[in-house]
Amino acid sequence: MGRLLGISGGKGDGPRTLLSATGHSGRINQFGLPEAIDVKFFKILLTVWRIDRIGAWGHVRGVCGTVSGFRESALLISPFPIRLPYPANRPVSDTIYRARVKHGLDLALALLLAPLVLPLIAVLALLIRRDGGPVFFGHRRVGRDGAMFTCWKLRTMVPDAEAVLARHLAAHPEAAQAWQRDFKLQDDPRVTRLGRFLRRTSLDELPQIWNVVLGEMSLVGPRPVTPPELEKYAGQSWAYLRMRPGITGLWQVSGRNRVSYAERVGMDVDYAERVSPVVDFAILLATAVVVLARTGR
Repeated sequence: MGRLLGISGGKGDGPRTLLSATGHSGRINQFGLPEAIDVKFFKILLTVWRIDRIGAWGHVRGVCGTVSGFRESALLISPFPIRLPYPANRPVSDTIYRARVKHGLDLALALLLAPLVLPLIAVLALLIRRDGGPVFFGHRRVGRDGAMFTCWKLRTMVPDAEAVLARHLAAHPEAAQAWQRDFKLQDDPRVTRLGRFLRRTSLDELPQIWNVVLGEMSLVGPRPVTPPELEKYAGQSWAYLRMRPGITGLWQVSGRNRVSYAERVGMDVDYAERVSPVVDFAILLATAVVVLARTGR
């Protein structure tokens, strides 16, 4: 699908490598993977994102060379158009809150809530065990800068959920279309009776406090997504990748299943541009209202 060439500068090999690849020379430092052939499109985007995180900007089409204020860059050669995670001429700039303060507050609040959350998880675990199967469910999700992590939840589905889903989608074409479009089902046959209650109240997400402690998630942020879901973000994947996924966020308090996937992506972009202590506090308050009103998914 394409390949990422490492370009090194400050030494004689850098300009020579760039000259042989593109026909012109330049002074840029080595950055990126030496090879990215036959990888999925989202992995290429994540590679470009890792470059962009240092402060690169610009618009990529076909062949790209992104240069930051630190003279760090790489050359991506691809047979299809690609856009950088940021729009043209828009530099990366993390606020002090996002870069340094946000995770510290997350960790402090998570530890403060732990004495309340752990006994509740223990009670719910006993109820889940009555249905048989494991108590917790872990699924691989995309985290900050594209790092994969295991996102933990209380199990809300039957033990053979994958087989049940396959049979349901095969028997109901309209459900298959909805799943392909939104990765959601209105009447999901995999969800148990207790699981529906846990989802309505968002109690199934309590174990993600552990993900916050590990630094993999934030209390507020984009909803954790899988690699196929991230492809739906296309050129706006920067809004997801620049921060840790959250236990709650704009999408979770704005209608959930009543919101289209495109609208959800727009909310992540909006949050990424406006993240601040005030915004996070407002979302946490709105989350409390949603939980008490049982208007979760």
